[in-house]
Amino acid sequence: MACQNLLGNSFLPVCLCIISFIMFDNSNMHAQEADKLSEVNSALEKIMDADQYLREKFDYALDNFGDNSPEFILATKNLNVSDSINQKQIDSIFYQYGWLTPPAVSEKASKAYFYVIQHGQYEFQKKYKSAVILAFENGVIDRQEFNFFIDRLAIREQKYQKYGTQIMTDNIGNNYFVPIDTTHNSTSHFLKEIELKMKNKDFILFSNPDCITLFVHAFNPDTNEPVSSINVYLDDKKIGMTNVRGFFQILITREKGESLLTVTDASSGKKQSKRLKFHEQVDFFDTYFGFR
Repeated sequence: MACQNLLGNSFLPVCLCIISFIMFDNSNMHAQEADKLSEVNSALEKIMDADQYLREKFDYALDNFGDNSPEFILATKNLNVSDSINQKQIDSIFYQYGWLTPPAVSEKASKAYFYVIQHGQYEFQKKYKSAVILAFENGVIDRQEFNFFIDRLAIREQKYQKYGTQIMTDNIGNNYFVPIDTTHNSTSHFLKEIELKMKNKDFILFSNPDCITLFVHAFNPDTNEPVSSINVYLDDKKIGMTNVRGFFQILITREKGESLLTVTDASSGKKQSKRLKFHEQVDFFDTYFGFR
């Protein structure tokens, strides 16, 4: 009774008001957070749509009009602008929320992170490499997506592929393959699978750190046509010539220091040279030469 008298009758309504306010305030905060996540989800889905749509337009222009057409040039420009905008948006969202996953956002929205990173510039990919690895380990992206990312990043660092997911295309239409590093892929089943997949393709499939792969592309910069029969020399020793597609590839022993790569057009006598700087972090050289 003493307690009841000390509290007084007016205390109960005040307590109820305070509790009601706290409950209302918390629910309001949760509602605001939900609204904000809904906005972020919508933004991520729009990023994903833009990424996929403009790539479809790019592929369509290339397949139907060619890489010298006004349609392809416009599609490339639009894609590059969109990629740049998407990267800035993903940067901002990641800084505020990290890599959002279901149920906080939709699966499509969560995938937007990966595809923007996968299609980003090298520095952007390098920045988010650890995030992609963590996303794979947590099941946010699948094995195929992860393999694609690791191989693409390796090629940009002039390293051999690990999984063999990437086929390169040069400016004159040649498809070529940066070899797989066999020192990190010793399972015979995996190597056999790659051989079967690449059957009847003129690719060098496998290599190891003792060798460097050299790619040479010879073309006419005015017409973008291949130039065949260009002689290729390494330190004054002829190692081959470009084929009818203006392409040449060879495995060479990894050296220390530098070598001089020289290409000559026997018919015109024109000659060009490039210095190759050997380094343990570089597994291939991809060289282009224009001959008019």
